[in-house]
Amino acid sequence: MAEICLITGTPGSGKTLKMVSMMANDEMFKPDENGVRRKVFTNIKGLKIPHTHIETDAKKLPKSTDEQLSAHDMYEWIKKPENVGAIVIVDEAQDVWPARSAGSKIPENVQWLNTHRHQGIDIFVLTQGPKLLDQNLRTLVKRHYHIAANKMGLRTLLEWKVCADDPVKMASSAFSSIYTLDKKVYDLYESAEIHTVNKVKRSKWFYALPVIILLIPLFVGLSYKMLGSYGKKQEEPAAQESAATEQQAVLPDKTEGESVNNGNLTADMFVPTLPEKPESKPIYNGVRQVRTFEYIAGCIEGGRTGCTCYSHQGTALKEVTELMCKDYVKNGLPFNPYKEESQGQEVQQSAQQHSDRAQVATLGGKPQQNLMYDNWEERGKPFEGIGGGVVGSAN
Repeated sequence: MAEICLITGTPGSGKTLKMVSMMANDEMFKPDENGVRRKVFTNIKGLKIPHTHIETDAKKLPKSTDEQLSAHDMYEWIKKPENVGAIVIVDEAQDVWPARSAGSKIPENVQWLNTHRHQGIDIFVLTQGPKLLDQNLRTLVKRHYHIAANKMGLRTLLEWKVCADDPVKMASSAFSSIYTLDKKVYDLYESAEIHTVNKVKRSKWFYALPVIILLIPLFVGLSYKMLGSYGKKQEEPAAQESAATEQQAVLPDKTEGESVNNGNLTADMFVPTLPEKPESKPIYNGVRQVRTFEYIAGCIEGGRTGCTCYSHQGTALKEVTELMCKDYVKNGLPFNPYKEESQGQEVQQSAQQHSDRAQVATLGGKPQQNLMYDNWEERGKPFEGIGGGVVGSAN
């Protein structure tokens, strides 16, 4: 890879924490197939990951000694054969490569950055803002991460393939995602950021939005029920007779059905195939039909659950792994070939055929889904003939 990566953010934003998290999890910091790690030179305080410490304070150590390396003559010691392929990480990098006036002489510690790739050196530069750094360094940046608070009171991670000199103005051109602090690496280094970590007051929308998302399907379901009741009242007597005829064609005569079924009833027919699922009784096999299936309608990353995907009925899909969920949040959902295009026409037709009886509203905006009488509810034909009542109550 051999590139320069810039990580910026205000104090307490978590930029050093992100760097330590990368060191703990990224493949480039792990041993190769021979068990050999790449050398790491850094000034991160109290770091417990294998590394060689470098001093960035020019007043304390302007030049390296036999006992201690200085970041200010890095251009000399980094070129040694044993350091080929090393990784350099400089926190508060403005102390090593500060901004300078236009036309001034380019320091040797900046000039060598032009050829760092020849030695396979990866460099990670951490600072509060890009403009605090030398202009020549900024032009060599191949990856730029910026961590900032958003209006929801959370953190947003912005990413560019170049240095964004003004992250705020260039935010629209960045790839953005919700950034969650990796609390597992808190103990791997010492930093004041751990104690100042995001005390930002969260927006009221952070708490209101999940409630709104859950209420929308409920309102849709109630609207669907009201439209169905209105459509039923507008039906002509001929249409009612047609519906009654259709119901009689589907269901056998009640008296006749009872005499036939009673002769074939056995105790096994009333034992559910699946415990706690009364609709799974074998006696219902002839009327039980599946009407829909689960598919991913959206995914939300963040909060206590980490990342959760939801179906079109608003139910959590536990089968989707957190890793896949985050991939969907980052790259979007795949094309769904099973989703019908004209949803509006189906709702209108279904509303005209809806029953007088009230339906049970659900998050999916449809009548109560169950294995026993889902078909009869959606078509406006309350289930009769097997005993029991109708789900809901009469208008």
